[in-house]
Amino acid sequence: MKPTTAPPPSPWKPLRWMLLPLLLAACQPSTEPAAARQERPPHRVEVLVVQYEEAALQRERGGTLAAERILNVVAREEGVLLELPYRRGDAVAAGALLYRIDDALLQNALRRARATLEEAQQSVERMRSLRTSRAVSEEQVVTAETALTLASVAVEELTLRLGYTRMTAPFAAIVSERLAEPGEYVTARQSLLTLIDPSALVTEVTLSEQLLARLHVGDPVTLTLDALGSQRHSGTIARIHPAINPTTRQGQVEVRLDPAPSGARPGQLARATFTIRPEPQLLVPFAALRSDLQGEYLYLYRDGKAHRQAVRTGSAMDQRVQVLEGLTEGDQVIVRGLMDLRHAKPVTLRTSSEPAADDHPRIGEQP
Repeated sequence: MKPTTAPPPSPWKPLRWMLLPLLLAACQPSTEPAAARQERPPHRVEVLVVQYEEAALQRERGGTLAAERILNVVAREEGVLLELPYRRGDAVAAGALLYRIDDALLQNALRRARATLEEAQQSVERMRSLRTSRAVSEEQVVTAETALTLASVAVEELTLRLGYTRMTAPFAAIVSERLAEPGEYVTARQSLLTLIDPSALVTEVTLSEQLLARLHVGDPVTLTLDALGSQRHSGTIARIHPAINPTTRQGQVEVRLDPAPSGARPGQLARATFTIRPEPQLLVPFAALRSDLQGEYLYLYRDGKAHRQAVRTGSAMDQRVQVLEGLTEGDQVIVRGLMDLRHAKPVTLRTSSEPAADDHPRIGEQP
């Protein structure tokens, strides 16, 4: 039988006795007052008392110049095209001949119609003289008069068609397209030329529904054309489209250059600057605005606490934003000390020498 040997002493047993006083001390109640343990520095904030301000807005929007008056010149009579003197880019004076179509067949038809008209006039005169002696019936007289009317109409129609074989420019223009050549046989309503009025240029831009409500036809607008440098040109609002896009809540405005400067052409980039009429509105710093899944909101200072207030904003200007709903004049909006702020949290107004909880400039906020 082998002798029994005792297990070696555990190296952790002395360590347990050393840790025991520390554990007992941790279990002892603290002698520090609870108020002292929980005391923290107050959350200091800075507020802005909102007031109605009359602020004029300026908004710049880009667009493309287009001709306001475009004429598609079509042949109004069929035949061989004899003259089409202008090509793309040519300037056309008002009253200048645009095209001429061969009218020889129509001239012959007009001579026949005039001969028929003369014969019908003689027949009516003869019938009327015979009617007095009762040599012809009233029906024969009516038939002759009807033939005279039809012959007169035929002459008028052919005269009108002869006028359609040529056309003159109704206004001074520039040819933007040439779609036919002399010698071709053209049909009625076939396009021959496209003319644009270089003195009537417009650009169409997009604006929000809030801005559209403050604009009117005839309001002045300043325009710059990148192709012509930084010079500013005068313009006016020509028309405001009645429909608003239900998805983007934006509408279209047409601005007319008044007058169109030398060198301005359709297709050029135009920048229109709108000056919106001033009206009373509530403005807050953009940095004070917060948003989450529930929407936009601000923190208001009331009775020593921060109160979350849902708002609806409008246009932004400089570093501020217009508040359309949710604020009233005199509300104290917390503009600094927003870090770690929550609804109903006690706050203290800071003095000018005290830093706020987040007293550093945010993006878009003036330091």
